[in-house]
Amino acid sequence: MILRHGAIHAAFVAVCLVAALWLAPGLYAFSPDTYAARSVLSSGRWVKIKVSNSGLHLITRDRLRQWGFSDPAKVAVYGYGGFPISDRLTLAGYTDDVPPALTEMTPEGIVFYAAAGMKWKADYNGRIDRERNYYSDEGYYFITETDLHPERTVVISVRAERTVATGLPGVDGEAATTFAAPLLHERELVSGGNTGHTLLGEDFSRNRSQTFSFALPDNAGGELWLNCAFATKTVGGSSSVRFSANGTALPVTEAAVIPSTPNDLESHYTLREIDATAEVAGERLDLTVTFTPEASVRLARLDYITVNYRRRLRLRDGYLSFSSSTPRMSLEGVGEGTLLWDVTDAASVKPIRYYADGSRALWTATE
Repeated sequence: MILRHGAIHAAFVAVCLVAALWLAPGLYAFSPDTYAARSVLSSGRWVKIKVSNSGLHLITRDRLRQWGFSDPAKVAVYGYGGFPISDRLTLAGYTDDVPPALTEMTPEGIVFYAAAGMKWKADYNGRIDRERNYYSDEGYYFITETDLHPERTVVISVRAERTVATGLPGVDGEAATTFAAPLLHERELVSGGNTGHTLLGEDFSRNRSQTFSFALPDNAGGELWLNCAFATKTVGGSSSVRFSANGTALPVTEAAVIPSTPNDLESHYTLREIDATAEVAGERLDLTVTFTPEASVRLARLDYITVNYRRRLRLRDGYLSFSSSTPRMSLEGVGEGTLLWDVTDAASVKPIRYYADGSRALWTATE
């Protein structure tokens, strides 16, 4: 009986396997030359660093010497950071080995762009929301002394002529002077269920009205857009989420009413994204979120809030990160040592060539 059962089981697996191979669409493998013969990490001396925020990072000359690098001019940075990658494996999005990062040697040390575990992504409406790496908040990079890939490492003085890589100096026509600036409030405090990668934030089950403050530097005015992701489990009735901006109640949308969640072990909570718009003057937004249940509350927590507002394209405090759907741009507040980098692809950062008109930088994107 045991042998017969085993034979039937083996035949069943074989039939299923043949059927799967027959029905599976588009099975293929990458060519062997897709893969590096050996990793750059396989030899040499390396220092691994962690970054918690996306943006420009400075490694000072003193720090490089402390890490054992005697010649900063030969120091290179490798890595693609912590941005989430697609679950679909394609050649277009595949990187086999850690790539070299664009660096700039300045009198203070080496500057490079690093990506942490969250990035901004625009939807078809041009609104910008966050895309998170649910498995790491940080990005990691590797530092070494090497002569490999010298074309990927820019070692110049801040006063030297800028490297030509992308963009055309000047603009032909009207240039953008503002951009959609995204802001985020998110705290990952608890898991709302027994599975899944989503972590939820502030508890609204008792404190049902809470205020969250956002700085709006260089606010150009106009309509502000916000998106609030809110998780609830109410049994026997619905609940609602409402907003006020700087003391002014915002219009209620249909999405603000969250239906009840089934009272069973499989339904942990209902997660709803709620949009709203507001007119805000000045450089501060105090957003009050109010939760109103109509039934017994088992769970009520904020997931995250994103805000988009129109911000002037102006260099403030020496650094600005921005994006634009318009190819022609005008940036205020530049000086002789201002550098512009295109960081659309964090693994392939490029310098931008621009025309300096007094304290303005003018350029037209070419990619």
